[in-house]
Amino acid sequence: MFRSRSWFGGGWNRPKNRLSLDHLKYLYSVLERNTTVSESNRGLLVESLRSIAEILIWGDQNDSSVFDFFLEKNMLSYFLHIMRQKSGGSSFVCVQLLQTLNILFENIRNETSLYYLLSNNLVNSIIVHKFDFSDEDVMGYYILFLKTLSLKLNTHTIHFFYNEHTNDFPLYTEAIKFFNHPESMVRIAVRTITLNVYRVQNPNMLQFIRDKTAAPYFSNLVWFIGKHILELDNCVRNDIDHQSQHRLANLVAEHLDHLHYLNDILCLDIPDLNAVLTEHLLHKLFVPLYIFSLTPSPPMSMAEVTCNLAAVLNKVVDIDIKEMNNPRVASVVALFLLSLVFLVITHRPLINALTWVILNADHTVFKEGAAQVLNAYIDNREVVALGFVQPMESLEEALESTVASSATYGVEQLHLTDGASGNSNKSPNSSSSSSGKSHASSTSTSTNNEAPISNSPSPPTLSEEIEKVNITDEEKEKLLLNAYRTPETNRPFLDMVLSSLDCTENDFLALLSLCLLYALANNKGVNSEWLEIVLHRSSPTNRTQYNVILIEKLLQIVNISSQPSCRIRLVTTELALKLLGQIIGSGVEDSNTSVPEEYLASLNQSRNQAMNVLKNFYK
Repeated sequence: MFRSRSWFGGGWNRPKNRLSLDHLKYLYSVLERNTTVSESNRGLLVESLRSIAEILIWGDQNDSSVFDFFLEKNMLSYFLHIMRQKSGGSSFVCVQLLQTLNILFENIRNETSLYYLLSNNLVNSIIVHKFDFSDEDVMGYYILFLKTLSLKLNTHTIHFFYNEHTNDFPLYTEAIKFFNHPESMVRIAVRTITLNVYRVQNPNMLQFIRDKTAAPYFSNLVWFIGKHILELDNCVRNDIDHQSQHRLANLVAEHLDHLHYLNDILCLDIPDLNAVLTEHLLHKLFVPLYIFSLTPSPPMSMAEVTCNLAAVLNKVVDIDIKEMNNPRVASVVALFLLSLVFLVITHRPLINALTWVILNADHTVFKEGAAQVLNAYIDNREVVALGFVQPMESLEEALESTVASSATYGVEQLHLTDGASGNSNKSPNSSSSSSGKSHASSTSTSTNNEAPISNSPSPPTLSEEIEKVNITDEEKEKLLLNAYRTPETNRPFLDMVLSSLDCTENDFLALLSLCLLYALANNKGVNSEWLEIVLHRSSPTNRTQYNVILIEKLLQIVNISSQPSCRIRLVTTELALKLLGQIIGSGVEDSNTSVPEEYLASLNQSRNQAMNVLKNFYK
């Protein structure tokens, strides 16, 4: 009955006041006596770490001497020492350590206290520690800790995380390694961390991100998004019985998150960062996967014939054998994905380049990309090879080589600038990067907002070369059809969108084509003059055919939808009428133009038909 827990339970000389400096001193003595983690003391250490966090948060608001003692004894070093142990129970204690650090940094309000915690660089040592991320709890609390730290970033605290002398930024480089983690909450946290980093207006830090991490991060991110799209496409193709709607909805929601994240980066308006991201999105995803999937793949035999003919002519053609092996998604998926892009993203260089490809480009875009139109908007851009292909090295491998080169460069710079404050923060690749940018900038052909026009004479087209070959007219026609798909216009992507508006059988493709046209017409980032070839009545004569084709297609949809046995959904009819309102409605408002009588007659006829159908449902 006389045995007291204070004698034998480790509570000897424990202060009665739980929130006090004396109690912190007592807990420090506990850490000193238990430097090695074992199964017998891990419970005591976990409770001590939890109590230390509570006292520090209390001291932040009530007693500055608490932080003085914490820093004087360098108690963070004890945390790091415990993390580095591989003894029994250390993983269990690591979870509590990360939780303690997260609670501590999340609740610190006093800037001085925060600076004290960050001042000795131990936080960066904790960030780069090799935790056992196979443990879900460790992974969860680690990424939450990084997210909490990113919320504390500003123009003052950034210097505690980004080392200008060594070009080292562990908070950012360690976080982005988990961009493709299987757990969605981890991926979301990584996106939040990167956005919090980009928002800090520190030129040296942003230059480090641009030169060292932007290309590998964005290339791997785009590849990850592309694989996700292929998974979405596979779900659509195999969901004949509509049994995977829940999974499909989750895949679409995840892709929307990707687009909003990309748009958030672009809306921060960091020119160098946006230039890299725009290049990778356009030339690694949108053109080689989205646009490439708008037109059907040619038969292998015709592709081989075309390539053989090109070899005889010693010419480069629009279609080659390797395109047959490129991944494609279903045309309905491609239309849907492009619609989402125009609904979410508004960055002018990217949106205008993509619009130009859809409205003006032909199959040569798969060889040349959208370089010319990008030159009109981006001064210093780096050329990114076109193609939906996996990056040469993983993001982690790229970052490791970057860190190694940065560390070597940092040591050299410290020797060169010892005792001086020169330009030690200049990137080692800045000269080569600048020359590369200058070279890219020199290829720019236009500085206004119009699509660049080359002054050099255009080379002979494939059709002109085919005419010279001694083959039958039927074979020539087949070759042209295979190479261009639409020899009359040579705008295969626009023609595909317009041809998809045919609702004779059903409105399966028509609805998504209307979604794309509506999203494109209402995106504030699109150059309105480029839309003349699709929407504007006052377009030049050589573009009027597209205007007429579109209006006739829309009127046909309205007409069919007013029939008693139509198979057109109401949403399709509504979108068609909205687009008609934008096209014909602008003509009605403009006193200089008049709506053709045949258009008005067609609309009135459809209206009368719809009224007759409705009469059957009223007594």
